[in-house]
Amino acid sequence: MNPEALYEALIADIPQDLRVLEAFAGSSHSIVVTEDGIGTVMTLEATGQSPILPADLKGLLLRDVARAILSWNATDAALGGAALNAYYNSPAVLRKHFGYEIQAAATEPTTTADPFTRYVALARGKQVASIGHFASVERHIAPVAATLTIIEEHPRNGDYPAAAAEFILPRMDMVFITGSTLANKTLPRLLELSQHAFVVLVGPSTCMAPLLFSYGVRVLSGTLYTDREGCLSLVRQGLHGKMVYHGQKLSFEKECNEYV
Repeated sequence: MNPEALYEALIADIPQDLRVLEAFAGSSHSIVVTEDGIGTVMTLEATGQSPILPADLKGLLLRDVARAILSWNATDAALGGAALNAYYNSPAVLRKHFGYEIQAAATEPTTTADPFTRYVALARGKQVASIGHFASVERHIAPVAATLTIIEEHPRNGDYPAAAAEFILPRMDMVFITGSTLANKTLPRLLELSQHAFVVLVGPSTCMAPLLFSYGVRVLSGTLYTDREGCLSLVRQGLHGKMVYHGQKLSFEKECNEYV
């Protein structure tokens, strides 16, 4: 896999005239807002590299901000990922790619929109790994899986460090991967290592781009945010966890390409 080609393809799909209305890096998450969509990505740890993006992103072309995902500066990369999400996770693009129609009001996810409950039967008796901690994977998947292995950059008791992915993922049957791995640029390698597994890209940082299906993702599970001012306020306050009340959780599966 050519990892840069994946990013270039995602960026190239963004219309050349779409501009940023507001964007900034919060303490927990970074956010980019356009006239059409709202995108967030977990704010990444500092890398030591200098930024390429200006301090004020208002009015910049969305495609130019999205290109910053290729930067090795953490703030740039998170804002670049949020810019991608502002496009791909917007109502018009979700309708175009998946035929999804926005619901009348924000709702809690149904069991069919939550991959941790939808794929319980598939995980039964299987070797399952999770890149990142999710309360639901431990609550719903751990009791039925043969094994549940959690791989974390900052391991807790019982977790495996990030380097263990090279040894563990090739023998997994199912892998849940946090959506923030696209922005931190570990996703291409994780997908290579998980090529024989059923891969679910999950979390509010997930970019809902169908192109990712051709790179080995089987399920895209992310969020469509619908309340611009509510989201901006919560990101400013570092309260990203409450943004579930300002959007709708969605999952789309590769085989049938339909809302699940």
